[in-house]
Amino acid sequence: MQTVDIEKLDTSLKMIDFFTQNEIASIYFNLSRELSFAIDSYEIQNEIKTRFLRKAFDELKVSGLIFIGAILTILISYFMR
Repeated sequence: MQTVDIEKLDTSLKMIDFFTQNEIASIYFNLSRELSFAIDSYEIQNEIKTRFLRKAFDELKVSGLIFIGAILTILISYFMR
């Protein structure tokens, strides 16, 4: 698993100028579009992490079963002497 840059809204002076120079409908439209891109980015990254965690859990289940099998084999061989 690795860190990934996430989408952020612009917080520079350019954004402040955008608020003061444009109509409210245009501001809402552009902000909603930027938020939509950020949400899509989060969803993609969350899906990647979910797949990774599911794979890790499946491997953990298999490792646990192998461990239990090994312990049972050792116990059976110990008591069968």
